[in-house]
Amino acid sequence: MTPQVALWAQGAWIVVLLISGSFELVTSMYVWVNWLFYLLMVIAVFECRRRCMARAFTIKGYPWIPAVFLIFTVLYHGLTLRQDILDYQSGVSKTINSLMGLALVVSALPLYIFMKYVGRNGSEFGDPSTTKP
Repeated sequence: MTPQVALWAQGAWIVVLLISGSFELVTSMYVWVNWLFYLLMVIAVFECRRRCMARAFTIKGYPWIPAVFLIFTVLYHGLTLRQDILDYQSGVSKTINSLMGLALVVSALPLYIFMKYVGRNGSEFGDPSTTKP
């Protein structure tokens, strides 16, 4: 079952961003946060390997290739954050885009926790038995 309401709401929000001209701002926020998740995935690879979890296959170049990726990702985050702060201080930008993107993602945590809590109590969120076909 597709989340029709969420897809329509997202489509409407995209149209608003395109019309308002702030689409570039949102994409710059999104890219920084997206690379943050890539960074966390590489850390998870190292952590899973450290815990000696079952390995269905080997990775050529491990640990060097993920380590190089990790280094470049950390550099990207640091340099981007530094540039955003300098742009904000010099008046080029009205916000620190990278931190605003992070704040946007973190702002969804209360909703996630609420939905998870309500789902445990057996209400319509998260309980497949109450879903109508």
